Amino acid sequence: MRTANICFDLILLIVCGWLFWLTFSFTTLFTQDGIGPSYFPRLILIVLMMTTLVDLFKSFFIEKKRFLPPEAKSLVVRLILFSSVIALFITLMEGIPFIINASVSLFLLSLIINISVLPAIITSVALSVTVYFIFTAGFNVIL
Repeated sequence: MRTANICFDLILLIVCGWLFWLTFSFTTLFTQDGIGPSYFPRLILIVLMMTTLVDLFKSFFIEKKRFLPPEAKSLVVRLILFSSVIALFITLMEGIPFIINASVSLFLLSLIINISVLPAIITSVALSVTVYFIFTAGFNVIL
C-alpha cells in the first residue's frame, strides 16, 4: 500500500503541476478587472498539491501493509459502483432530462451509501428539482 500511495501521490503532483502551468495561458478580457479566470483553478490546484504533499510525507512513515485488507473489499465494490453511477450520470446528461437523470442518479448513490429508501427518494427528488430551478431561473443556464 505504501509504494502504491507514493507512486499515486507523485503522479498526482506532476499532473497538478502541469495543470497549474497551463493556467498561465488563460486569456482575460482587456476590460476585465479583478482576479481573472485562472484564480479558482490555481487555488484548487494549490490546495490539492498541498494535501498530496502531506499524504506523501505521511506515506514515508507508515509501515508496509497488505495492498488491500480483506474487510476493504466491500468498500472497493461500493466505490466502483459509486464511480459508475457518476460516470453514467455524466454520460446521460445530454440524452435524458436533468431532473430525471439527477433524481435517479442521486437515488442510486443514496442506496450505495446505505440510506433507507424513503429518505433517499425524498432527498434525490428535492435536490434535483432545487438545483434545476436554481440554475434555470437564477442563472439562466439551460440544463
